[in-house]
Amino acid sequence: MSYSNLLINLKPSFSAGDMEALQAFHSFYRKFQTQVTQDLRNTLSNHTIFGPILKNQDLDTQLKEEQLSSELQDAAIMKGEWEPYTRHLMRQGEAYGQMGLEFNDWYSVVKLFREKLQPYLVEEYHGNVDHLLKVWNGVDKLLDYTMSSIAAAYMKAKNNRILEEKAKTQTALEELQSIQERFQLAIEGSSAGIWDWDIRTNEVFFAPRFKALLGYEEHEFANQFDSFANALHPRDKKYVFEKINATLENDVPYDVTYRLKTKKRGYRWFLSRGKVLRNEEGKAYHMAGSIADITNAKKAEEEVKKLNATLEQKVKERTTDLQQTNEELESFSYTVSHDLRAPLRAIDGFSKVLVNKLDGKLEPDQLHYLEVIIENVGKMGHLIDDLLAFSRMSRREKREVTFDTSQLVREVFDDLMQIEDGKKTILKLDKHLPPMFADRDMMKHVFANLLGNAVKFSGTRDEPLIEVGYQSDQEDPVYFVKDNGVGFDMNYAKKLFGIFQRLHSEDEFEGTGVGLAIVQRIIHRHGGKVWALSEEGKGAIFYFSLKKNKKQNDKG
Repeated sequence: MSYSNLLINLKPSFSAGDMEALQAFHSFYRKFQTQVTQDLRNTLSNHTIFGPILKNQDLDTQLKEEQLSSELQDAAIMKGEWEPYTRHLMRQGEAYGQMGLEFNDWYSVVKLFREKLQPYLVEEYHGNVDHLLKVWNGVDKLLDYTMSSIAAAYMKAKNNRILEEKAKTQTALEELQSIQERFQLAIEGSSAGIWDWDIRTNEVFFAPRFKALLGYEEHEFANQFDSFANALHPRDKKYVFEKINATLENDVPYDVTYRLKTKKRGYRWFLSRGKVLRNEEGKAYHMAGSIADITNAKKAEEEVKKLNATLEQKVKERTTDLQQTNEELESFSYTVSHDLRAPLRAIDGFSKVLVNKLDGKLEPDQLHYLEVIIENVGKMGHLIDDLLAFSRMSRREKREVTFDTSQLVREVFDDLMQIEDGKKTILKLDKHLPPMFADRDMMKHVFANLLGNAVKFSGTRDEPLIEVGYQSDQEDPVYFVKDNGVGFDMNYAKKLFGIFQRLHSEDEFEGTGVGLAIVQRIIHRHGGKVWALSEEGKGAIFYFSLKKNKKQNDKG
């Protein structure tokens, strides 16, 4: 096989999961590359083979070589540019072969590299075992590919060197045998189970690791294609043979999962990948590849599927519950607006009739009782109005538009001032208040409640002051309404936005305890948050955020 063909056949065919593991390792290695490289260089300086090589090479040359290798590896893993990196690895392998180094010496460097990585891995991910295993899997994938690339070029260079010396000495044959044995050791040391199929003879070389994955000793699993065929799960045979034929006949990539029967653990799932060699006529005569046990990954996949199915069922059940709740809410709204209002109107009407008809005939306490009834019927009417408003905010369609925030605030404030008696409240409005992208009618409810509370709770001050502003340093738009009123104890802040929750008695300040619940519901429907800060006797400030409009976001 030519050098270029050898290169093409050694290009990786990693799965998405493999690439995720490789990229996880690469991100980790970037962080600790300097320490790991220095640790490895210090250890190799005392190595019997690589020590003299490093001493004969100046440090600047070593650093440049490490920088080049790092850049090529980065481009391969992060950008998919594998060919330059593979050529670089094969040049290393070729150099090792030309220098007469033993391949097993390079394998010892790989072992040292793993040892140097391990403490940094444990330190970085000791609290995240799943991610640690993913990174370690990326190490295995990269080293397997690196070892294969270097070994291929090494074999070519070493074989050429041996062939050149063969005419001079008979020991060249023994050297070749030694190289093959060492290469076999490298294959056996790989975490993958390698297989090599001679299509012409139907003989298959199953590496010891392949047989070990199935739980067999070397002599228990014959190197024949039938051994593989018999181990295949009956339901997978047709599929696997079709994939093999498609690869042999149409050069379709061989990347397949199937179940193989093991010696003692029943059927287990494996992922297999392979490449085909063809003669000058294009006929396939050799196919080789590897398998990896993915049973645990398959089990995890099944668990995820079951979990998703369970979650989907829960979502359906939750949706049904929500629909039922909405229907009950509709029924409740109807009851409130019709069945409760009628008797309340009757109580209010008859009470007023009694007051008018018995004018001057009622005892003071009797008149007082009727006035209390009329007053509380009015409060009940306001409560019903607030409950209906609260209910509608969950059901009404949201119509988002961009509008002038300052204009809306002044409109709401002016309406409040027309119905308020007594002191003139001052409104301080931020002149840089930006436009708002939201449902304008809903936001009118928000400002009506926040400004209404501010007017109410600052009404006891000599100079009531309300500020409406904006915080521009936040990721999402944040607006606020601030007053110099009585404030509240922050220990009770969690009660603020609950329905019917009040922090002041009705004797102090009137209200139904629904307004802030309406505010929260509207803001949540817009994907935002609402919160408050205060100190008793020093006023309060209410904040709310809205999700930034995509168009605004695009404009920066």
